[in-house]
Amino acid sequence: MINLMTWFSDRQINFCPKHFVFVKIPITDESHNWIIDRLSGRFHISADPNQSSSSILFDADEYPSFEDPQEAMLFQLTWS
Repeated sequence: MINLMTWFSDRQINFCPKHFVFVKIPITDESHNWIIDRLSGRFHISADPNQSSSSILFDADEYPSFEDPQEAMLFQLTWS
């Protein structure tokens, strides 16, 4: 069955508001699809904000941030 929230809403946003919860688990294609299919809140994917700017150039890992803290916890429990 098609999830209408996936098709008709823009849940992945291009900037990370301060109230989003950062998750320190690298995102993969599989976990990104899991977020789209299983969760319903807004999220953002970016590099680790705690790294220095020089190390970001060499580290290709990206991490998700979630608007809903419960979704962040569910992601951590599922993918850690």
